[in-house]
Amino acid sequence: MAGQTLEKLVHQAALQLQGRETGQPHHEVLAPNQDGSPRGFARLPEPSPGDMFFDMEGDPLEEGGLEYLFGIYQFDEQGEPLFSPFWGHDRTAEKKAFEAFMAHVAQRLQEYPNAHIYHYAHYEQTALKKLMYLHGTRETEVDNLLRQGKLVDLYKVVREALRVGDRPLKPAVIREITLHAIPGSTESGSIKAHRPRWAPCRPNSSAATPSCNPLFRKRYG
Repeated sequence: MAGQTLEKLVHQAALQLQGRETGQPHHEVLAPNQDGSPRGFARLPEPSPGDMFFDMEGDPLEEGGLEYLFGIYQFDEQGEPLFSPFWGHDRTAEKKAFEAFMAHVAQRLQEYPNAHIYHYAHYEQTALKKLMYLHGTRETEVDNLLRQGKLVDLYKVVREALRVGDRPLKPAVIREITLHAIPGSTESGSIKAHRPRWAPCRPNSSAATPSCNPLFRKRYG
């Protein structure tokens, strides 16, 4: 076993032991520059008021897979948070949602040239390229995002920036680390705070309302 690999395992084992003894997550912040190239937090660009936070949801049970939700979280001119969903409940609507999402992003980047689109793991980038080829549309826009480095994978940033115990680096784990590491942090900004709004939309709920997403009613109603 290489010495560097052994060192990583020893550090990770120590974090696991600390977590078991204290009942709280423990982590180490890794050096931002390794091997002469920026890694971890050094990958993050300068923040911009036009930054967007992007998540997609897909249905693998549909033939060929269906990307049914493009979600963008951003801030308006007053600094208030704004969530913009683009829904596609079938293949035709998927194309329209993809085009509307790309138009939204293009307009936002025109208004804020230094803005970036943050996502977690490679799914979003892979899906955008797949949709570009599948529907034969928005090739130039997607290519520009890739060439200009506008898509920032936060999973890659976190994986290179932090060493944690034996748990995978899921967003919930990172949130838990943040809540323990930053004094005064709360769950107010997390999905838990907003869960009651979506509870009636659960597939097995008898309290489904018209405000629920129609995709749930279509698939589980």
